Amino acid sequence: MSPVQDQELWNEAARQLVEINSQRLDANRQQAVFDLLARLGNDDFAQLRRTPPLLYHNDLSASVKRFYWSEDFGYALWLRLYESANIDIGKRHQ
Repeated sequence: MSPVQDQELWNEAARQLVEINSQRLDANRQQAVFDLLARLGNDDFAQLRRTPPLLYHNDLSASVKRFYWSEDFGYALWLRLYESANIDIGKRHQ
């Protein structure tokens, strides 16, 4: 499947979440996740409002395809990634 334009950050967030749940998180990977979370959360989640995650929800055999943009899913993905990475934001700002 080819990537959808303006969905690169959300693809990266989903990929990072899958990897966190399947591998041990070292300091470099934790920093990469922190940087991604910071980019997504920058300017009060402006990127999320401009290009929310695009979801596909339909029976693959249906004649009409259904696509939905979901800010709620973006917030949930950000929060799940944050929780899974076990990042202590307080220590990052010191």
